[in-house]
Amino acid sequence: MENGFLARKARRRRWVFKICEDIEDADEECVPSGKLSRAQYGCVQLHSDKAKCDSPRPSIAKPRGIWGWAMSFFRNSVVQGGSWLAFIGCGLWTFYEPGFEPAIGLILGAVGIASNPIPFFGKKARNLTPEKKIAQRDKWRPIFKDFFLRAARDKYRTDVIVHDVARVDDYPNTEEKAKGISSWFRVGFMGTYDRGVLLGLRWTYVREEAKGWKEYTSSPPAGATKVMLLGAVPYEMIESFNPDGDEYYNKPHLYCHFDFGGEPYERLFYGEQNQLREDFPFYYTEIAEYKKPGFFKRIKWRLQKR
Repeated sequence: MENGFLARKARRRRWVFKICEDIEDADEECVPSGKLSRAQYGCVQLHSDKAKCDSPRPSIAKPRGIWGWAMSFFRNSVVQGGSWLAFIGCGLWTFYEPGFEPAIGLILGAVGIASNPIPFFGKKARNLTPEKKIAQRDKWRPIFKDFFLRAARDKYRTDVIVHDVARVDDYPNTEEKAKGISSWFRVGFMGTYDRGVLLGLRWTYVREEAKGWKEYTSSPPAGATKVMLLGAVPYEMIESFNPDGDEYYNKPHLYCHFDFGGEPYERLFYGEQNQLREDFPFYYTEIAEYKKPGFFKRIKWRLQKR
C-alpha cells in the first residue's frame, strides 16, 4: 500500500490499527505513522507498505500513561534543582572557606547538572551565519521545486521519512522507552514554502470562533474548513535528501537538524490546500497558527489515551 497511514485507538491498553489507503482518505481518526511511538513502526513497515521487515520486529509496548510521565519529569526536575543548589552552595563555600569538602560538593553538583539537562535546557541549536543560511537555501530550493513539479506532473504524492542527523544511526531500530520526538518518523511530504519544505502531520478541521480559531479533530461543525496541520522545515535545517528510498522504506528520506526545541519545524500552522492547475504542485494558504496545548490539556489528553 503506497501512501499508507496508520490510525490507532487505545482500548483497554491494547492497540487497534486502521489502515487508510491514502493521505487524502485519512479521516480524523487517522494519524501519520510519524505520530506513533517507536514501538509501532514495526507494524507500519510490515502492513502499510506490504514489505517484509528485515529488521527484528519490536514488541508493541503499552502506553506509559500520565503517571509514568509525571514521575519521570518530577525525578529529573528534583535532580536538576538539587544539583544547582549544591553547585551554588558549595561554590560559595569554596570561595569563603577553600577546602576539600566544598570542592567535592562543587564537582558533584556540576556532574548532576550535566547529566540531567532535560527539564530546564533544550538542545543547543547550531549557530549559522547569514552566509551559510543563504548557501543552504540556494542549494536546496531548486532541488525541491523540481521534485514537487515532477511529482505533480506524474500525479504522484508521497510520504517522507524524516531523520534526526544527530541520531542517524538509530535507523531502522526502534526504542520503546526513549523520551521526546522519535529519531526518525514518517509524515506527509506536502510541498515547499518561501524558505523550506512543508511536512504534513494530520488532516483536521478548524473554524473561527469568538475566542479565535478552534480545531475539531472529529465531528466538525458546519462552516469548519478542512486543513492540514503543517510543519515548516527551513532549507538550512536539511543536511541530505534521498528521493529514492532504501531497503526498509521505498519513500524519500529527509535528514534534518532538530534545532527547534528538539524538532525540525520552525513553526506549525493550519494550511488550506489549493492548486492552480491539475499539473501544478499543491500550495497551502495559512488559515491559523497552531498553538501547542497547555499543561493541563496535555494531561487530559494523556489520561484519555490510557
